[in-house]
Amino acid sequence: MDICIIEDNLALVESLKDLLENEGYGVDYFLDLGEIDDYLILNKYDLIILDLMLGKFDGLDFLKIVRSEIKRPIIILTAKGGKEDELKGLSLGADDYIKKPFDPDILLARIKSKLRINENSEISYKETTFDFETGSVKKNESQIYLTSQEKKIL
Repeated sequence: MDICIIEDNLALVESLKDLLENEGYGVDYFLDLGEIDDYLILNKYDLIILDLMLGKFDGLDFLKIVRSEIKRPIIILTAKGGKEDELKGLSLGADDYIKKPFDPDILLARIKSKLRINENSEISYKETTFDFETGSVKKNESQIYLTSQEKKIL
């Protein structure tokens, strides 16, 4: 499983990277949202850890823009500890909100929890795969296009 860290503090990124790699995760990171050419590339990761204060970029603005495109769990990891910030982050689509300083064991438990939930979004039966997160169906690796009503039923 691969995790992406978007955080501007290199020392924190390196310690998170070590922590996650010791747990068997693949880890990539971006120190700045400007480093990401196409936000859709973030869908290749199984989970994203996002800081809210990224220099000239605001993580909440990023979340608002990309949440409909990024289908993976996003955990906000930030020093912004106010109730309003937390509510806004969660309302914009973050799957979790963790305040710095944080306990590494708690962070790992939450990551594992989010990845476990995400693993269960797909079910296969014979040659057919149902993805409940995206509302898609594949049979023998060929996409089956569903109407909006069929997606709702699924």
